[in-house]
Amino acid sequence: MGWMMGSMAARELEYVRVRDVVPATRNPKEHDLPRLVDLIRRFGFVESVVRDGRTGRLVAGHGRLEALEVMERRDQSPPDGITVDQDGAWLVPVTVGWASRSDDDAEALGVALNAVPALGGWNSATLAETLRDINAVDPDLRRLIGYEDAELDDLLAGLQEDGGGWDDDPAEQAAPRTGGADPTDRNQRRSTSLAELADGYDDQASRIMVLSWEGPRYVWAVQQLRELGEQRGLDSNADVVLALIADAVGQAPPDA
Repeated sequence: MGWMMGSMAARELEYVRVRDVVPATRNPKEHDLPRLVDLIRRFGFVESVVRDGRTGRLVAGHGRLEALEVMERRDQSPPDGITVDQDGAWLVPVTVGWASRSDDDAEALGVALNAVPALGGWNSATLAETLRDINAVDPDLRRLIGYEDAELDDLLAGLQEDGGGWDDDPAEQAAPRTGGADPTDRNQRRSTSLAELADGYDDQASRIMVLSWEGPRYVWAVQQLRELGEQRGLDSNADVVLALIADAVGQAPPDA
């Protein structure tokens, strides 16, 4: 029996100028743009962005698109997977054929595509072994994919404590390990004082700080952060906030 066409349109790939791709009206996901740029340089542009056929706006791939904008603006060579038109503009692969039923539908998918993959967690033993093997060949590559030295040490220590592997029971892997926090759970610890904050996070690569505004204040804040970032040559909102804090207190932040 041959393949049957469903009620939805077939998925196709179009190449569109990076500057012509329209982002979603709002996107709550923040991005580590310097890391995304480095990942694209290393691996090429692997995964296409997705456009909503109903709105004509992006539903997935905002971070990757922003990284391409940064790279093109800096006159870097186009990465593998990105083509160039006759005018020299970069063309990004866009998956088309999916259409939302409503604005809520589109925003729900946008959140789900970012949030749901993380909900499955990690197999701690397999992750430790994988990172150990990557680290043996290229420690910088291991750091590039988001695992700093202290995190690798924690994972390998857990592997050694259990004689080479964690219990195969998913419930055991999901639960916090006896004697300390699960090293694969980067958001498990909560600090209530500056002393606890320093003790808990000094050895970590990065942490998330959530700033929340409503309505017009959010739009205004994002616009100001972007403009300040361009003025100061900073690539992320986090760098802009850090620079503003340093200016306000008259003190340079500590080295990362």
